Amino acid sequence: MRMMGFTAIWQVNRISEYHWIKFVFGDLISEEIFDGKHEVVTDHCFVVDQYLHAKPAAYYRSFQGKEAFLIHLSDETYEGGYEHYQHFRGVFRNYWSAVFHPDHVMTFPLGFTHLPLNPDNLPKAQERNYVWSFLGQANKASRPEMLQAFRPVGPQFTYITDGQDQQQAPLSREEYQRVLLQSVFVPCPMGNVNLECWRIYEALECGAIPIVERRATLDYFGNLLGPNPLPAFRKWSEARDFVQKMTTDPGRLEDFRTQCVAWWEQYKLDLKGRVRDFTQKPQTASPKSMVSGVYRIPGWHGLELLRHHSLGAMQKRISLQAHRLFVQRRLRVTAGRG
Repeated sequence: MRMMGFTAIWQVNRISEYHWIKFVFGDLISEEIFDGKHEVVTDHCFVVDQYLHAKPAAYYRSFQGKEAFLIHLSDETYEGGYEHYQHFRGVFRNYWSAVFHPDHVMTFPLGFTHLPLNPDNLPKAQERNYVWSFLGQANKASRPEMLQAFRPVGPQFTYITDGQDQQQAPLSREEYQRVLLQSVFVPCPMGNVNLECWRIYEALECGAIPIVERRATLDYFGNLLGPNPLPAFRKWSEARDFVQKMTTDPGRLEDFRTQCVAWWEQYKLDLKGRVRDFTQKPQTASPKSMVSGVYRIPGWHGLELLRHHSLGAMQKRISLQAHRLFVQRRLRVTAGRG
């Protein structure tokens, strides 16, 4: 029997995740409503929203007892608003953490920001011009460590948008994609504060091998994705050594690249099935069991994010925060004198 389609109620506009959400949930969606004002309430729906901690609580309470699921996006910093989860039959969200109970909160990866590519038409490793590439801001988190470690490896393509001498505008989506299609490896240092970033999945869509980070107390991608072939390292020097060794054996390199692509294609198919199954299973547990009470402890989200940082990234974060506090204090003093 064919399952009745859900109505997608979009409370966010112009989001980078749109194509990914439509890919993962599209088979279940029969109608889309673009609200943005937290006014539309209906049954049998997906509510796509972000920054719950700053939104009207009464709106989420309106879904209590309905066949409604929340799709919670953009919670990279674990800002909260999780008390609203209890009003839905279940929750889908980005950014994994152990505080979310998997029986009631299904965490799924950030995914791609463009339409998916045909995996059968992707260049082989030996047909690509660059051993590795990196495009984006370089002066944040663990990115300086990565760039320093990979500097001796070539041929390479780097396009830095936050250089001190010259600010470069980001490449267009098409230009960015062309570089990824010509790259064998794509180092994926952590984003602003979280180990996960779109670069990982954009690389996979282009048939490149993303290299991710692993922390001493946190195997983030093992927890998020389950068993996977993605190379993960605690030190970027170890990642560099891995790349240099792999490039000495073209056959082995291509086998590994195709393994990563095949895993990603199968993962996407399995993910759609798991999403469907999640919407169909009975939700009988207490709503309070959706999220561990740990998140209510003051400063919890800061401690959670510290687990994502390397020592170098942590030092950079502390230095950045100290600089911001200094600037704010200086502005207040100047304003007081005025």
